[in-house]
Amino acid sequence: MSDGPMRGPDAPATGDTFWCRRAAGGALGSGGSHSSVTEGEIIRLMHAHFAGLFPRACPKCRRHFATLRDYILNTERIGGTISYDAEAGDWAPRRPMGAVALANCACGNTLALSTEGLSLAQIHQVLAWVKAETERRGVNAKDVIACIRDEVRRRARGGSG
Repeated sequence: MSDGPMRGPDAPATGDTFWCRRAAGGALGSGGSHSSVTEGEIIRLMHAHFAGLFPRACPKCRRHFATLRDYILNTERIGGTISYDAEAGDWAPRRPMGAVALANCACGNTLALSTEGLSLAQIHQVLAWVKAETERRGVNAKDVIACIRDEVRRRARGGSG
């Protein structure tokens, strides 16, 4: 389920296309250590990480989620992803607090997917990209992170790139 299309300076004028879907692979225009990182690479990294967390089960009802797709189709998303590092303004943490995305199982239990398990270099790469996008687009980090989550969910459901 989507919270609706995200609009920004580069968003198409019509349709439900999120701005982060503009060219899953187009390089960022700004410089810095993240300049070679593309939106598509960030989305692929996050999709691979979250897909790698499965299979798993709800600890309350023991419902089995074989894949990320199964999880997304059979849980109800709760709010936005929380990036504790981004919220603290720490874009290159030595000890990352990470990010968490919450969803409710059909039994009502709250489940969480987190960035735990990503390497420090990967976390720094993602945070640098998020920071650059906030500056480039004039949006806040929550908007950029929500866009990434929406795209990962779309891909996991089987949406085409």
